Amino acid sequence: MRVKEVKRGRPRGATAHRRKPRLRLHWPAGRWLKPLGIAVALLGLAALGLRAVQQVELPVRTVSLQGQFRYLDAQALEQAMAPLLRDGLLAVSLGELRRTLESLPWVERALIKRKWPDELTVVVVEQVPIAWWGEDRLINHRGEPFSPAGATLEQSLPRLEGPEGAEVEVMQRYFELQSVLGKRDLEVRSVSLNALGGWNVTLKSDVELVFGRRKLTEKLQRFLAVYDRKLHEYLAQAERVDLRYQNGLAVRWRHQPASSLASGDAGV
Repeated sequence: MRVKEVKRGRPRGATAHRRKPRLRLHWPAGRWLKPLGIAVALLGLAALGLRAVQQVELPVRTVSLQGQFRYLDAQALEQAMAPLLRDGLLAVSLGELRRTLESLPWVERALIKRKWPDELTVVVVEQVPIAWWGEDRLINHRGEPFSPAGATLEQSLPRLEGPEGAEVEVMQRYFELQSVLGKRDLEVRSVSLNALGGWNVTLKSDVELVFGRRKLTEKLQRFLAVYDRKLHEYLAQAERVDLRYQNGLAVRWRHQPASSLASGDAGV
């Protein structure tokens, strides 16, 4: 097979055809695109502004109340919040709402969030009472006192007492004493710190332990040594155990003349 090489080119005698000129239209794009972009941006901002206004005016239709309540009444929480929920969702002051809830006696803290389009999520942490403070107040796990109205539900809680500002110190002392005495099945009912710095402890069996101001750990160990050796047999008959002695202790019996189990001088 013969292959014929064909050279490409214009045939002889052919006339050249001129290309038709293309028509190009030049639009003044820079003159109208920029104003158009600004107009579109303004329309977008106007739409966002309108939407924001609508959200501000949109009422709060749902309040999601979350938390584990033992003492708190959900209806009381709703009544406290109601006056602050009359404005639109964005207009509600979350800070004012939180402060209002945390002013309630049984509320430790509150966390509030907006949830679009018309809902508030309210998480309430209830106070957990650890002990009574004085006659009519309670303290929480941080040693903070609070005063719930008619708080008579937890009479079994221990009673702590001391000068104002000593709540944390007295609470910590209670935990220390209960941790040690609890190993002997001795339950602490009350701990008090007087204005002179003296410590008194009352057990659930109504036995009073008088520690005084100094060397509480040493005096507690002395009491435990006597208790383990002999006093545990007679403690139920005791009214008062005075540990304010340098080398011993003294016991006041309920139905017998006061007896001393210690030698040495009384001190503080």
